[in-house]
Amino acid sequence: MTVQSTINKQQFACNGSAQQFPFGFQIFNASDIIVVLTDPAGANSVLAYLIDYDVSAAPDGWLHGGTVQTSAVYPVNSKLTIVRKLDLVQTLDLGFNDRLPSAELEKALDRIVMILQDHEEALERTVKLSVTSNSDPENYLELAQNSAAAATSANDQAQTAKTAAELARDQAQAAAEVAGGGDVDAHNIDPEAHPNTFGVHNASPTAHSAIVPAVCQGRLTLSSGNPVADVASAQVLYLTPYNGNKILLSGGVRTLTEVSLDISALTANTNFDIYAYWNDAVILEAVAWTDNTTRATALATLNGVKVKSGETSKMYLGTIRTTATLGTCADSDTKRFVWNQYNRVTRDGCSYNTNDYWTYVGDSWRECNNSSGQIRFECVLGDVSPIQVDNNLMMVFSSASVYGQSTVALDGVNIAWKRILHYADHKYGKSIPILNAGYHYITAMERGDGASTITVYGGKEVSRIEIKGEF
Repeated sequence: MTVQSTINKQQFACNGSAQQFPFGFQIFNASDIIVVLTDPAGANSVLAYLIDYDVSAAPDGWLHGGTVQTSAVYPVNSKLTIVRKLDLVQTLDLGFNDRLPSAELEKALDRIVMILQDHEEALERTVKLSVTSNSDPENYLELAQNSAAAATSANDQAQTAKTAAELARDQAQAAAEVAGGGDVDAHNIDPEAHPNTFGVHNASPTAHSAIVPAVCQGRLTLSSGNPVADVASAQVLYLTPYNGNKILLSGGVRTLTEVSLDISALTANTNFDIYAYWNDAVILEAVAWTDNTTRATALATLNGVKVKSGETSKMYLGTIRTTATLGTCADSDTKRFVWNQYNRVTRDGCSYNTNDYWTYVGDSWRECNNSSGQIRFECVLGDVSPIQVDNNLMMVFSSASVYGQSTVALDGVNIAWKRILHYADHKYGKSIPILNAGYHYITAMERGDGASTITVYGGKEVSRIEIKGEF
């Protein structure tokens, strides 16, 4: 893939009814954009992701942009600006002696170009001197500093007037109380009196607490105190703080300390949605799906936040799946059974056959080594997500005219994704499908030419499927 477009920003005129705004420039994740609302008076405000809007990818993924879905409609003469702004981080980790991942390397180079484009767009909006100018930029800086000082002085005067007004109010309140009256502080909002209002917060006249923009600064995990961990088997699920310790629940922003949920009684081989709600503390709840791909209780949206349908005070945190063992969950190389709605991170998976080798003559597709699930990866997703699948099988043939094939199958053993003909000893193939919400498994498949024997070698270093996705 090459970056052939320099566009990183689109603007839309609001009409009082539209809530979907499609954009066509490439991003990598939903959090790679900023959405700014300009009201009819010309004032700008940055909208909060997952509160004021959500983002969905284009049908073929983020390569061709996506759609911003706002929680509210905005009046005529308002304007919505969608601009890409990538984090200034390097996300490609190259391991020693690993094969060179060309696709990931190209993606990293694309990211650098896009960051440069983002900077260019920002620079084009700055005040710049002409290339022929001999003026000293420090003169312009001094002028700006003087203007800022004047503004600060005006602000200080306004603050002094505000303080005087508050003092007068307090004195009047005290006089009323002495006279036997009283007053109710209209700034105090009782969260329990507003159980379904995400975003309402307590604020007294003397201590105004700011709303934290993040909906949930935490991750679901199977390891206490470790928000990103590989765990082969666990019977306790945790909501652990991650990149902060705030969570927006009914009534306002709460301080999040680690919360646990006993899952030891949950039905085996079942998907469960995980919700959080406030009842004098953060409480977690698990709700079972009807089957592998169908929720029994739908998700709803309240003020841009995904919540439980019919109980909108309960915020959706993600989806987990139990293993074949009652009340047990896994988050490992072969089973990614913990999917987070918030703060997803890239997780790897890998599955391989431990046998040294096996042989095959037939020309029909079968699972590797003719054994169910020997090279298989399983996962659960709470929403539509891309999963990168790398298929790598070593085959050896008795002569140059003999051939074999390998592929990976999704949710069965008869649906081929990526068919690789092995005319050489070793072949590597890649697919990046977009999977729907629910349980999925990916299985390595093989076939011969029906006449001659092929030999397939096992072991992690030579034959495996590798997975990369956000969980």
